[in-house]
Amino acid sequence: MGALLHSSNETTHLALQALATITSYPVGAQAFMALDDVSALVEVAPTHPEALQTLKLAWLNAPISSSGQAETTKKINVTMQQLVSSFKGTDGVTLLDFVGSYLQHADPAILPQNPRWSAYVNASAALLQVYPAKASAMLFASQPTEEKSLPYLLISLVLIDIRSSCPTLLEKLNSPGYDILSRRLTSGFDIVSSFIGYLIRSLDDEDSPLFMEPNLLLKLRKSISETVSVTLEYLRDRWDASVAGAMGLHPDARTGTTATSKGSHLTVAWDSAKDNVEEDPLVLAAVRALAIWIREDDSSVLRNEASGLLDMLLDLYKSSLLTRYDFRPAVLVALEGVLAVKTGKDVFFQNEGWDVLAKDSLGILQRTTKEVNEPDASRGIEIVRILLSLAEEEASGTREGWMDVITGVAAWDVPDVEQPLMVREFQLAALQLCATLLARASAGLRKRYSHSMSAIIGVANQLRRHLPSDEELEEQLEDVLVTLSSLR
Repeated sequence: MGALLHSSNETTHLALQALATITSYPVGAQAFMALDDVSALVEVAPTHPEALQTLKLAWLNAPISSSGQAETTKKINVTMQQLVSSFKGTDGVTLLDFVGSYLQHADPAILPQNPRWSAYVNASAALLQVYPAKASAMLFASQPTEEKSLPYLLISLVLIDIRSSCPTLLEKLNSPGYDILSRRLTSGFDIVSSFIGYLIRSLDDEDSPLFMEPNLLLKLRKSISETVSVTLEYLRDRWDASVAGAMGLHPDARTGTTATSKGSHLTVAWDSAKDNVEEDPLVLAAVRALAIWIREDDSSVLRNEASGLLDMLLDLYKSSLLTRYDFRPAVLVALEGVLAVKTGKDVFFQNEGWDVLAKDSLGILQRTTKEVNEPDASRGIEIVRILLSLAEEEASGTREGWMDVITGVAAWDVPDVEQPLMVREFQLAALQLCATLLARASAGLRKRYSHSMSAIIGVANQLRRHLPSDEELEEQLEDVLVTLSSLR
């Protein structure tokens, strides 16, 4: 094989065509995989990309026995490393295209668990975290005329890696290699989140040219949606294993307990032996990525799928104060998309979502009396935006259970000190929510809260004395006072 591949270009081309034909059949692929040395094929790959087709066909078509699985995995890993060395000094696009194409169809059982290219994924994610603006431009920007740009291939590779890994990830939860695998996938999800954010900013900037060919963006949209769907399935299984146990599994088969915000639950053997689901950085990265895509992509199918994960998202929201990871911002982003469909709203209310968010917003409001926390205030603004939207869209008007917001705000002491603009914006938003709830409440329900309504008017008048000089805020507060006064 070596002599043929290192002869003239025409002879090499013919030899590669023959090899591709041979490896397209299982018996030929099996014979190829029995070779100890394929370095000649690797060496000509940069100048004859069709050599990669032979490798792909051999890896996909060769029948693999359980006893030969480890040897096949080793050969693939070694060849991948040799290809990286062989393509050194090139633009790498051809190699990335090959890797992405192979991973999309490969059997996850024979894939190397810790491939060398993990370092590039981890490094990219780290750069995006430390230098978000500069690294995004370097990693994602390309000439829109490029047929297959490097950023497109990078994101495609990451998405394929996630999709191919998720179906078997749960069974590896307690394996020695899970930490390394988890780190790579966490980095992959972080890259996807950064890319989506970069894409949104670019589309919002009318003066900025499109950074990728539209056809490639459409392909990535489909690929991201498929990846999010697979991720939702994995998170559902991961959560059930950690909290609820497998459906139909006898309690005696569960091996231990795990503490959640709902109490202590028995877990099954394939739950994590050392970390609760709330402590897994991979889960946080996955929730962040799916949240931003569900919000920005208007697919009702995907949003309905995500509705089935609301119990997990709301429980993660509540547990964020007790763990090292804060899921609350990501959950709020996801809710903006999920609540756009009827199924999402129904499941949200079934899982007491309103109570979860309202309790958090009232807690933030009360804390602003004694302390200034702008991140909390920012979260409070997002909460109120969601609750306002729900209140305005409720066909039957304000539900009685929602009126706890009224009594909570009525009991708030307005701080008699200067506070940052964002904090004041949140406080005003809380008053706007109260005005909407009262305006949409039935006359009888509103009458029962007449004293609280009077107290809220007093709160609004106190807040007016402390608002910064801002015409828009002043108008919003005046609208609140006019609305409340008209209801008395």
